Amino acid sequence: MGIDNLKTIHSFLENSAQNFPDKEALISEDQRISYAEVNDRADRVRNFLASRYSKSDRIAVMLDNSVDFVVTYFGILKAGCCAVLFSPVVSNENFAFQIKNSGAKCIFTQEKYKQRISRTNVGNMIDIFDWSKDKIDYHGKINMPEVSENDLCSLIYTSGTASFPKGVELRHRNVVAASKNIVEFLKINSDDTYLNILPLSHSFGLGHIHISFMIGGKVVIEKNAINLKKILTRIKEEKATFFAAAPITLKL
Repeated sequence: MGIDNLKTIHSFLENSAQNFPDKEALISEDQRISYAEVNDRADRVRNFLASRYSKSDRIAVMLDNSVDFVVTYFGILKAGCCAVLFSPVVSNENFAFQIKNSGAKCIFTQEKYKQRISRTNVGNMIDIFDWSKDKIDYHGKINMPEVSENDLCSLIYTSGTASFPKGVELRHRNVVAASKNIVEFLKINSDDTYLNILPLSHSFGLGHIHISFMIGGKVVIEKNAINLKKILTRIKEEKATFFAAAPITLKL
């Protein structure tokens, strides 16, 4: 299927998993994961969510840049839910506000952030799932929702410089159109390898996952830009062909 026929964000992954099942999709630390495996793991998240929640429910994510983040994100979309993405460095005050404001039903996180979540007193309002401990899977009968291009895909909050952050609702069609434009303008193809240092909780970093998965490219995930020597080494080792960063990182 060509990219012009893709209508939802998770169809990027499903199409590439069909066309390039054994190709490496994600590289993170010592993990090297194929498109087929990413899709399979995302399906497990989908099944898990579809067995507990309803279409359009808000599902929060607070995870480091990782394979788990990408798998969780695509699983949320496959379940017809809306991803509410949190930076791990969000303030306790903003985190509590955004959980309540979004109406999130649950959050996917990891052990080191669970204490922060409990300190905000929202732990009794939402279900908390820890990737390191909880079994994120379900094999029973599920009524799979039909997801359209008009459905909400994510809720990303602004920085809130003057007051509390405001949630920006994105629909599948918005992200699909933007991704197609970037792919066509930059002429990115399936032979490209993208090295990511940007937070996946931000639209800039997540957008590069979108365009890479849309065309069946490879993504090397780094947690941040602190160790520039390591990043330059990884670019060379993985033969990365494109890279994006905030201006301050490039200036350094």
